[in-house]
Amino acid sequence: MNDKKRFTLRLNEEEYKELSRIKGLTGTKTNTKAIQYLISHFVELNNRYIEEINKNTTLKEKYKKQDRCVENLLKTFGTLKELKCLEVVLPEKEHVKK
Repeated sequence: MNDKKRFTLRLNEEEYKELSRIKGLTGTKTNTKAIQYLISHFVELNNRYIEEINKNTTLKEKYKKQDRCVENLLKTFGTLKELKCLEVVLPEKEHVKK
């Protein structure tokens, strides 16, 4: 017995272009195979998507913190420059013999 279900899918031009793109990305030749691929891999693809969003959010927070640190460092250098009576001497680099 055939337990496959049939349905009709009506797509506008933009959606059809995306379906063609999906076929290329999934390595499928037919619209049906591309849709079946998406359905059977949805959980995995969704989990990867959420993981990438979380990584992106973590990186954004890290870079914001680094930006604040750099801003604070520049403000501190600016404050030191304003203190004309204070001479800032940076340590010289030691030469390492090979």
